[in-house]
Amino acid sequence: MQSATPKLIFDTDANDVLALLLLLASNEAELALITVTFGNTELKHAYTNVFPNLKSKPKVCSGATGPLSGVPHLAQYFHGPDGLSDISTTHPEFNVRDPSVLSEVIEESETAAEDAIIELLSESPEDSVTVVAVGPLTNIARVWVKNPTALRRARRIVVMGGALDVPGNTSATAEFNFFADPQSAAMIMDAAKSESINLLLAPLDITTQHGIPYTHLIHPNLLSGPLVNGSELLQTMTPLRAFTSAFLYRVRRVTRELGIPDVFDMHDPLAVWAGLVHATLPRNAPLLEGWGVEKRDFVIECAGQYTKGMCVVDRRGTTDETGGVRSIDGVQGVDKAKTKPALGVKVLTSTPGLSTLENLMVEKLFWDLRKRRALDTGTAPLPSTVDPLHKIIHGSIRAKGPISVAQYMQMCLSHPVEGYYMKGEPIGAQGDFVTSPEISQLFGELVGIWLVSQWLERGMNRPIQVVELGPGRGTLMDDMLRTIESIGQTRGRVQAVHLVETSAKLREEQKSRLAPEFLQNYCIADVYTLLVAHEFFDAVPIHIIKIRFPPSLVNNPSLLANNSPAKPQSPGFRYVLSGQSSRRTWIEVSPSSWAIVRGVGDLIGKGGGAGLVIDYGMIERLELRLESTQVHINNFTWTNNTTCVPRKNGSPDTVTSTLAGAKDDETRERLKKGAARLIDLAGMGGQYKVMGITSGEKQEQVYPFGYDSSERQTKQA
Repeated sequence: MQSATPKLIFDTDANDVLALLLLLASNEAELALITVTFGNTELKHAYTNVFPNLKSKPKVCSGATGPLSGVPHLAQYFHGPDGLSDISTTHPEFNVRDPSVLSEVIEESETAAEDAIIELLSESPEDSVTVVAVGPLTNIARVWVKNPTALRRARRIVVMGGALDVPGNTSATAEFNFFADPQSAAMIMDAAKSESINLLLAPLDITTQHGIPYTHLIHPNLLSGPLVNGSELLQTMTPLRAFTSAFLYRVRRVTRELGIPDVFDMHDPLAVWAGLVHATLPRNAPLLEGWGVEKRDFVIECAGQYTKGMCVVDRRGTTDETGGVRSIDGVQGVDKAKTKPALGVKVLTSTPGLSTLENLMVEKLFWDLRKRRALDTGTAPLPSTVDPLHKIIHGSIRAKGPISVAQYMQMCLSHPVEGYYMKGEPIGAQGDFVTSPEISQLFGELVGIWLVSQWLERGMNRPIQVVELGPGRGTLMDDMLRTIESIGQTRGRVQAVHLVETSAKLREEQKSRLAPEFLQNYCIADVYTLLVAHEFFDAVPIHIIKIRFPPSLVNNPSLLANNSPAKPQSPGFRYVLSGQSSRRTWIEVSPSSWAIVRGVGDLIGKGGGAGLVIDYGMIERLELRLESTQVHINNFTWTNNTTCVPRKNGSPDTVTSTLAGAKDDETRERLKKGAARLIDLAGMGGQYKVMGITSGEKQEQVYPFGYDSSERQTKQA
């Protein structure tokens, strides 16, 4: 029976300490085996600080002391004689004082590394063990030579190594791991190309995009020599931070001498990160969201004087001299037809980002940094009792910094699992708000009549599609369709109904309310369109910008949502300015709304049509108007976030309805009350603003938008 926690094999060399630290501090997989390749002299001493935190007792096995052929290449000039900046000499306080304690946390084995890997893979269920290799691939190649079947059983083999489209870091053309043993690298890459093993390569192309400044990792009070005031210094940082700062001190100095940017590239931690987050996914499953991969075909130069370890990629173009099509990476002079399935190595091309990795390192390893960040940013620790969406937003802000109000609204309303419109029943008597169609069917009937009038005025004799943005429960659409079908000229003309809705629950209600045979999930381009967006744009994410003086949209700071200051009783969110303080007033802009309106304009412009946008708004200038309704959980707004939508168009005049046709007094009274509520200037009649959209006509020719009531009375007089 497969273990609930997947197992992981870590094949490493001596200097990959941050990657191992990340593994030891993580819960995603059980670190079952550590195998070490050449350069491992001080490994057991270097990791002593974190072994007490182990939840399991991994086996540690020594492996290759050199490449498959040739002499070892050691980067002592960069990492020092022990692979850890020689801190065993410069900082003896980190050395193991009592080696006997190691047996309590690790199982040192005399078994050869390749035999230990074969044993674990063979004994474990197939597709259950992940291998992460961050050193030269000698141990992995020995496994492949001795027992390829065992390596095929691995769920995923994540390899840090190679450089495809960027310079090398050991030579001008080669990355260290491939340079140190190119024969082993070539052997394993060939196995990956033939899909004999499931391998994911993290080359310098992606790892060099994940460099963390040394200033974020090295404690500013660290001394270059032994911590003579160690007890005092360790009060300001964790032992692990002190240890990390000590071994990075020399690396940073060498980096500066070589003219390299002052950042520590997370080559090996990135490979561990990729292995951990995908440890539970079967080998054939796609990578998680935010992770990208593509197949690349290349060969590894094994013997070149200047190109040893180089990943040779074909850059000759896409056609050969005869005009035949060649794949992007047709290597070894063999032209490949584009229609044939390309064999290649799966290469990591994107991750969720550097900030996410840095936050992961802080969360798992550098607790003192976490505390300092909380003080610097004014964020409070996240309570365990808050709702899931609060945790999601809090984590995003903590990882990436303050988010825009637009992002905040988007997550509140439309998060695929925890968003407001994805849960519960937001509309109606049991929801947080009631829209005008829920109050009176007269609203939908009036909207339907106006839309039909536009169709009739243009003498149209074409089919109709009715589109609604944000249809809710489908009540407004139901009223409009009933009205359209009740008018002789448009009876039977409705060809399709298109509803744009994010809530799965509301989509189900729409299907049960409306005739399903008319519902479409797309718009028909060449059909006359009647479109309505009622209380839709008030929930579209907005950016809030504070205008400087003189007014300019250049460098105006926008409002951001950040975590609240550290107050135990107030674990919510607050608004902060993204830049310097400003004067004057606030404005709200919504690029998403602009894009939607452009789409509506294109649709109506091409096929003809008319539309109404009906929303809350004011004609005069507004201050900050972001609002929410009813439900608040732990000071976090889990609600329908809405904004006022300014409109310059006048609202329709007061409707004078003849009620003589009402079938009874009860119906007549219902119509009176519904009409009063809709047109009362103290209620919806004053709060709603309406914008008309038509094709092929000037605004002044479309009633009632071309003039206001006083102008109409003058013309009638």
